Amino acid sequence: MNDMKKLGKKLTVTLAAIGMSSTAIISAGLATPGMGLESYKFINSVKKQIDTNFAKGKFVIDGSSMVYEMIVNSAIKSSYKADALSSTNWYSQKEASPERIAEYNKFIDEWFDARWGQAIKNREDIDLNDVSMDLIKFDKAFATEFHSYGYVHPGISWIFKEGVAKDMLSFNLKNTEMYQEALEKQTTIDQDKYDAYVKHTGPGLNGINVTSSLGSYIVNNKVWFINIQRANVEYALNDPIASTAGVFKDKTLTTADLPDLITADDLYQPNFTAGIIVTAIGTWMLLVITPIVLIGGTAVIVTVVIRSKKDGQ
Repeated sequence: MNDMKKLGKKLTVTLAAIGMSSTAIISAGLATPGMGLESYKFINSVKKQIDTNFAKGKFVIDGSSMVYEMIVNSAIKSSYKADALSSTNWYSQKEASPERIAEYNKFIDEWFDARWGQAIKNREDIDLNDVSMDLIKFDKAFATEFHSYGYVHPGISWIFKEGVAKDMLSFNLKNTEMYQEALEKQTTIDQDKYDAYVKHTGPGLNGINVTSSLGSYIVNNKVWFINIQRANVEYALNDPIASTAGVFKDKTLTTADLPDLITADDLYQPNFTAGIIVTAIGTWMLLVITPIVLIGGTAVIVTVVIRSKKDGQ
């Protein structure tokens, strides 16, 4: 009989421990992916398009070109500005205020100088594939600084940012600003309509200067951006001055070497709202259910231990 009691107590403690650990693990597992996983899939699809459209070693700015400094300090640098400003919601006073635009430009200048300053000073050849890949890193840093940390980081770290857990635990989650913003970002509209709303100068030797954009629609924005970079390369190949100066290392390049325009179908369609919902479930489990289970499980284990000592077992 005593052996049966001992076995029962061990089983109770074991089940309590399994329940406690399982709840914590499942909670963390659900909270971890967040919107960051969707961004990761989207970014990988963008990288694939970059390697297809601007293959490594194909479009390389010649460091000995007479227009080298103008090209890198104007056209290449403008790519970073176009990337940031085209993804800005110009209809938002917060995002497009003169003060915020000045902050964007400061961030862009510092990033560009840190990444390319020494290379430009040394007149090194610059591969457009490297520029494009660095723009992806820039996107992540820019989003972290000026948009939402959650788009480019795991959900488990995002939920502990100010105000995020509160939204995740809200019964009105789908009406929160966070959810509505994510819904807008993942939406894809007609590409021609989106392109028409991106106001800019260029392409040209001075690059692209964006003065207005719908911003948010992430797939549409990236399609526009990759295609406008193609147009910039096409201009450099056709422009008499650039052609004479020999912008690219490979002097045999022609417009026939340019890739086709991409469409929204060429990129992964992120589902940020699904990521939010899964993270919200994980947050509820992690911050509400797990503590209850841990307290309850601990109470069960302590009770069993105390009774075992009283029974001398």
